[in-house]
Amino acid sequence: MSIEPAKETVLFGFDDRQVQVSQEAYSIFMAREHELRQQLADVSNERDGLRAKLECSQGDMRQADQVMERQRTQISDLEQSLEDSPHALASALCQKLATMRGGPIDWAEAIAITAIVTRLSPEEEARLLAFDAVAPATDGEGVSRVITLSGCKFTEHELIERAVRAATGTARRGTQRWIAMKDAFGCGSGVANALCHRFDFDPDEMVKP
Repeated sequence: MSIEPAKETVLFGFDDRQVQVSQEAYSIFMAREHELRQQLADVSNERDGLRAKLECSQGDMRQADQVMERQRTQISDLEQSLEDSPHALASALCQKLATMRGGPIDWAEAIAITAIVTRLSPEEEARLLAFDAVAPATDGEGVSRVITLSGCKFTEHELIERAVRAATGTARRGTQRWIAMKDAFGCGSGVANALCHRFDFDPDEMVKP
């Protein structure tokens, strides 16, 4: 009867629970543990790579959003410039004519210039000319109805002039007076420019909030 040689054993266990196992079984367990740890490391590295790509992608998306926002702002500014350019041209022409003459131009002339450049409708131009017919001239002549408010008497002309003078902008960097007038009176840009000229204000003057 042959006797098998004693196999080498290893004390294996966790905490206070231990058992004697063969060296072969222990080696198999350690190899599998190493393999599992390597797989776990690979998965962790893959996860970290995906997370980095996601963060990079989110950064690209934020950058793209910022670019799109800047482009929207630029488009809005260009659209506003296109809308404002005819009124700025009308204002410049009126000021140029006034400089050449050495004094303010006639209301009807300002309306005519504004109507041509900004393409006012005949009805809007007629309303502006009618306004001049009832408003008093700068020397005090003319007719303007008197309104009594809280015991104080004002002419319509005085009230409109005060409103024009008091119109303020909404932007921190300032707003062109004709835009503030348009918002304050709820009128079109042509009327807003004409009102500025009527009371000797520069339509392109920047007014603060």
